[in-house]
Amino acid sequence: MDRIGEALERARRERDLRGQVAVEGATSAAPSAAPVMPIGLPSIPAIVAPVPPAANTPSPATATGPSGEAAPAAVATPPAIARKRPVDIVYTRTRQVAVAEQKLRENRVITGGDNEEFTQAFKILRTQVVHAMRDNNWNAIAITSPGDSDGKTVTAINLAIHLAAEVDRTVLLVDANLRQPELHTYFGLTAEQGLSDYLVDQVPLEGLLIHPGIERLVLLPGGRPLVNSAEMLGSPMMEDLVGELKKRYPQRIVLFDLPPVLTASDALSFAPYVDATVLVAAQGHTRHQDIERAAELLGSTTNLLGIVLNKTKPETPREGGKPSLWRRWFGRSAG
Repeated sequence: MDRIGEALERARRERDLRGQVAVEGATSAAPSAAPVMPIGLPSIPAIVAPVPPAANTPSPATATGPSGEAAPAAVATPPAIARKRPVDIVYTRTRQVAVAEQKLRENRVITGGDNEEFTQAFKILRTQVVHAMRDNNWNAIAITSPGDSDGKTVTAINLAIHLAAEVDRTVLLVDANLRQPELHTYFGLTAEQGLSDYLVDQVPLEGLLIHPGIERLVLLPGGRPLVNSAEMLGSPMMEDLVGELKKRYPQRIVLFDLPPVLTASDALSFAPYVDATVLVAAQGHTRHQDIERAAELLGSTTNLLGIVLNKTKPETPREGGKPSLWRRWFGRSAG
């Protein structure tokens, strides 16, 4: 990871220098970015075993906020105990859709009954992300990749599901790939209104959210594709929306699935609005120089929380017994 670390350090120094100029006369400096965490995820095969569709059981109505979620009732318990209490969210204005578990498995979305190897890999990723977020008081994370076909959307969905399994967390997963929105397809949903409609036509947010039947998880689809996606993602309206989503429910984590860093300017336009970003690369697909460049660009605009090595496979011994470049850069991979 030497070259990635050097690139990040240069980017952070430049960012810190700009911050010092912007806040000249301030008495305290901004906290430094979190260290890059090597995270490995095994390849997730498509599973097509017959599974009955999930039941759609509406919950009784209760008081809700503008986003359609009912705020959890406040309890007078110490934080250490409160973190273990289940968060019961009732969805009234949020549209509920019964998503067949068969469809999720076909699209490599991990569910509770899947192979333990894959489940454990995402539990490790979840644990590392949660620790970093709690240490820094963060709750808004973006997921991106250097280029196409690195598996960022599948990683974002599976991470969101495992974060939602935390008893003290709800998760809002936002399709911020307005250039080519596709998050809805992984859940077997048809293309309808979403984030782009909110930004362009001011469609109320509560009418766009979807509860896919996965406990404590809500989706905000991307909506129709936008030609000026970078401008909309970097707009003041988008910045205000991120701020609103971060503040409304203190126990909610917001994940944004962004376009790749090196294919358009969308991710870099949006990155400053979130607390940190996770970069997803694919073993045997993503070029090392693309990882370096993407990490350097992100490191100059946001905190790079970690680099996920996706689609890892058991490594065969090399001549001389030396580990491959992937192993030396990313450490021991899960799986």
